[in-house]
This record gives sequence, structure tokens and C-alpha cells, in this order.
Amino acid sequence: MKKIWVYSTLIAYCFPFGYFAIYQDYKDGSMLGYLLLILGPAILAFINKLKGYTFLIVIGNLFSAGVSFYFSNQMAGVDRWGYYFKPLTATSLLFTISILNLIPQFMAFKLAKQKKKN
Repeated sequence: MKKIWVYSTLIAYCFPFGYFAIYQDYKDGSMLGYLLLILGPAILAFINKLKGYTFLIVIGNLFSAGVSFYFSNQMAGVDRWGYYFKPLTATSLLFTISILNLIPQFMAFKLAKQKKKN
């Protein structure tokens, strides 16, 4: 059962949360992608801390950022994508939101730690 949880969590983290957020912003002008960027990894971090799989949080964030950077680089050749995120490039915005996304995950991690104590 442990292996199933680990693999399914890693697969869930392979979703490019950062790329999806900036793509939704670019395509539809929608902020819902950013909401998923905040909630998705935070929920995964909370559950993994409760289950005692802290290492999955670190590995999962690396996977998600890597997949997001891959897809972002695939969109780099699109002319309209380049000007949309001024003054940042899409890659620098992705890096920034990936770093800032660690804050809600850290808060969820702390909340799970408190809940686990009780």
C-alpha cells in the first residue's frame, strides 16, 4: 500500500502546476490556474506530512517545477507568449511563482505537524 501511495503522489506532483497557472492566465486571462497552483501542492503537502512522507514533498516540487519548465520552454517560441508577462519572461515568472508556492506548502506542512501532535 505504501508503494501505491508514493507512486500516486509522485504522479500527482508531476502535474505542471506552475505552467498550468501561467498558461491559463495567458490563454483566458483567468486566475483560476493560480488558485490550483496554491491549493493543489498545499493539499498534497498537508496529506504527505500527515502520512509521514516528507521526502515526497521535496521530490514532488522538483518534479512539478521540472515539468513546468519543460512545457514553458516549449511555448517560448510563441510570439504572443513572450510579451504577455512583461516585465518578466514566462520562465522567470514560472521560477518566481514556483518559489512563492513554497509558502502555502510550508503553512500546510506546519498545520499538518500541529494536527499530528494532537
